[in-house]
Amino acid sequence: MFADRRAHDQLSCRVTCRQSDGRLHSEKGTAVKKTRIIASGLAGTAAALTLISAPAVANAEPSKAKKLAVAVQLTLATEDSFWAWVKFRANRNKDSVKQYNFSWNSDGCTVKDAEKIPSVKSWGKIFAIPCMRHDFGYRNLKDLVSTKRWNDTYRKGVDQALLQDMLRTCSGMKAYLKPSCRSAAAQFYAAVRWKGK
Repeated sequence: MFADRRAHDQLSCRVTCRQSDGRLHSEKGTAVKKTRIIASGLAGTAAALTLISAPAVANAEPSKAKKLAVAVQLTLATEDSFWAWVKFRANRNKDSVKQYNFSWNSDGCTVKDAEKIPSVKSWGKIFAIPCMRHDFGYRNLKDLVSTKRWNDTYRKGVDQALLQDMLRTCSGMKAYLKPSCRSAAAQFYAAVRWKGK
């Protein structure tokens, strides 16, 4: 069911998956505790990866335009884009990914005035993976375009991807936790829209 099972297992701590008979079962992964993601598969990821996986000329750094195109593909507000980012991140030490010279640094779910979000530290851990992808967008897209173009064209999309990633995380939680999870996601989103740079 999963095109890259290892990437799926490494990035999810507790994932609800569908077995071949349609029943739900749970699996434990290794990376981020308490993160829950409903994974519906990677059906459309091949299309998202077409641009990314095209072979490059040996030892040639991709053009700025190609780096921008790849960074945009990896930060869209879709599940396919999320899984493409997961795969790209899992392969970040391979030459095919290293050639883009992307920054993979992340400071987690840090936002200004975060103390206004109830249980911010707990939600920051639960939303760790979405925040890592959000940081990827901010650190890489912002460096590839002018400040005006970043603010006018790209920033809102990266922030919307964060929101969608957090909501997908919430959808994998027990019913009684979903409302507070969605509320925390909305508050994190509002904080990055208001204070994000």
